[in-house]
Amino acid sequence: MKNRKLNFLILIITFLVSCQEHKTEFKSYQIDRTKDLFENLSKNLNPDESYTYWAFLRSTHGIGNATILNERGNIDQRELLNLRFNLSGFFSWGHHADIYYYILAVKDGEVFKVDTKENLLTFLDKIDTKEEAFLIARINEFLIDNCLSQGNSYRRVKNGYELLLIGPDSYSEGYINYDLKRTQHFVTINHKGELSTRLIGVYCEGDEECICD
Repeated sequence: MKNRKLNFLILIITFLVSCQEHKTEFKSYQIDRTKDLFENLSKNLNPDESYTYWAFLRSTHGIGNATILNERGNIDQRELLNLRFNLSGFFSWGHHADIYYYILAVKDGEVFKVDTKENLLTFLDKIDTKEEAFLIARINEFLIDNCLSQGNSYRRVKNGYELLLIGPDSYSEGYINYDLKRTQHFVTINHKGELSTRLIGVYCEGDEECICD
């Protein structure tokens, strides 16, 4: 009888926890529109490897050295990095794909280049911040609305994050196309960085509905 009561109590607690998680409201992710989107997202990465220094970089054709958007760790180790123009990254855009984003990380005095989706997931190890979740979504062609919460919201769930984002059909060349209908997608990203999506529908169309001040 004791075991039966205990099992029932555990079931009730599990149910209540599940209900509480289900009721978690989506929160709007506020972006500093004066900065590069990836500068916003790279401010709160949490790689689980014991890197002594890492830098999140943007390399732009015709500018010369790459720009450090964010960096963490022993700043003295920056001198180990080769910041010359780079032609690879886990995300690129532009008319001729001439802007590349990547990470250089230092461990045991050796520099590691993170320039593919697979390497990025290895670097992060576990998706445990909202910025990491948005980053994974962005490199998979989903866009974050810089105005409306219907396309820039998130909530943390037991196995990762759920996001409300703009679909790939709403922009071109990396920019939102305001002549198109903006579609909302429900995107789930688990701790391993695995992504699943579901189309919800159109939430705004044209300049009057989609542009904020």
